[in-house]
Amino acid sequence: MKRYLILICSLMVSSAYAQERGLLTFSDAVKIALENNVILKRQKNQLSSIQAQKLNAKAQYLPSIGIQGSGSRNDGQQIDPITGNGTNIISDNFSGSISAGYSLFSGFSRWNNLKASDASFRSQTELAARTSQDVIANVANQFLQVLLDQELLKIAEANFENQNNIMTQIQSQVDLGARPVADKYNQEAIVKNNEVQVLRAKNDLQNDKSLLSQILQLDPSQKYELVIPNWNVDELTNLDEDLDKLYEIAMNNRSDVKQLDYQTESARFNMKSAASGYFPSIDLFVSYGSQYFSVQDDPEAVSFNTQFFDLNPSLSYGFSFSIPIFDRLNTYSRRTTAKVNFQNSMNDFDNVKKTALIEVQRAYQNFQNAILNYEATKIQLQSAEFANDTQKESYSLGVASLIELSQSNQIYVQGLTDLAQAKYTLLFQNILLNYALGTLKFEDIP
Repeated sequence: MKRYLILICSLMVSSAYAQERGLLTFSDAVKIALENNVILKRQKNQLSSIQAQKLNAKAQYLPSIGIQGSGSRNDGQQIDPITGNGTNIISDNFSGSISAGYSLFSGFSRWNNLKASDASFRSQTELAARTSQDVIANVANQFLQVLLDQELLKIAEANFENQNNIMTQIQSQVDLGARPVADKYNQEAIVKNNEVQVLRAKNDLQNDKSLLSQILQLDPSQKYELVIPNWNVDELTNLDEDLDKLYEIAMNNRSDVKQLDYQTESARFNMKSAASGYFPSIDLFVSYGSQYFSVQDDPEAVSFNTQFFDLNPSLSYGFSFSIPIFDRLNTYSRRTTAKVNFQNSMNDFDNVKKTALIEVQRAYQNFQNAILNYEATKIQLQSAEFANDTQKESYSLGVASLIELSQSNQIYVQGLTDLAQAKYTLLFQNILLNYALGTLKFEDIP
């Protein structure tokens, strides 16, 4: 426990330190997105509503209790029910009672409604969980895109600086007459082109950062720098699970599959509940109350306490039942509608299962391709770096031309770019695979 407390404290300190410096870690970005995402907020609000419905379904097993009362004063001619004579009098009336009722049998509607509301609550819980995974995957995509833009910008700036240095060397050699003037002009064109590449890389970075701010619901004017996650890309190249095992993992973890499963279960119990109108119902009731009556200026009037608490209290209790014979097809209509909803839910459930398996297959294949691409680009970069170093040495010795040097440098820069793209593609494909498997969770984010 002490180790966990120390770890939590250290993470909180590092996160606060990063925020003070205007740095944004991947876990902070995901946390902000989960807190600010409008769709996720709506799903959680809906969860509270369904939870209230579930509580209401449970409360149907409790008796209903109420207190009733009424009071009035009549001023005017009133008919004596015994003599039939009318008299102008002022009379006061008050009655009060407490009653309770309990549904002993309601055609199994309470049980089915309770099971339906419980399944609906579970379905909404899974929907909120899947929405959270949607947010994480979306943030991961844009976060990695910004990191890629940052790396591409560094590559472009390094290449621009390198070409500037070559330009300086060529200028010196041209001044000494060791190089033709054409090399100088060609190199100037290369430098200008590289400068344009730097500007484009900066523009791409700024646009993607703005999109990330929009996803996180941050103020666009807020300045921040992304912290590169400490992810070991090479460890991702070892995928031991076969496709059949991944299918099993997905079926056990996909929240959207579970959501449709619970939704189908809820629809099934709603269909059963709709048939309750075919059954009789039995209700119990009990009521205890009293009343008070007086005529103003009546010398023989009995006091309120004597009437209400001693003379007039009454207790009634009993039962009532109802046997349906013909309800103008209301029950039939409700049950037919509920049956159609149940059948549609079953079709949706079958469809989402098949879709989930296809997504797992696609994510697995894309991840395997990303691994192969990453390994290939590493080898290509090593080859391009060796060839570029050779061309640099050959050009300095006057053996190679500027065109050959430019081509080798272009291949080398392209190799750096391809490796950066392959690396972040592999990282994102790993996240997409976890998303397809339904195992993408905030707690697992480094």
